[in-house]
Amino acid sequence: MEFKIEKQEAKPLVGRDEITLKITKIEATPSNAQVQEAIAKLLNKDKALIVIKKIHQKYGMHEAIVSAYAYKSEEDFKKFEVKKKKEKAEEKKEEKPAEEEKPKEEAK
Repeated sequence: MEFKIEKQEAKPLVGRDEITLKITKIEATPSNAQVQEAIAKLLNKDKALIVIKKIHQKYGMHEAIVSAYAYKSEEDFKKFEVKKKKEKAEEKKEEKPAEEEKPKEEAK
């Protein structure tokens, strides 16, 4: 697979770069993790700050267009990215045991 950045537009108000990437010489559509890792290497950024929005491959073509965001900091990432359902569910599970451990007050 070959990766080429077609467009990189800075968005300073939200603290990120919007990236359009072209992937050539592929057999199957690459996974989000593969693309995320490749963008992180190209931009010399942490993989956790890269968000893949869309991977579009036309039927029968050996190239794909990727839309992604590369955040400047973890604060900006947390501020603008929506948490996934799995992450929300894990947070709720962590909160419930903490609530159950509190002793209940007796009614007088």
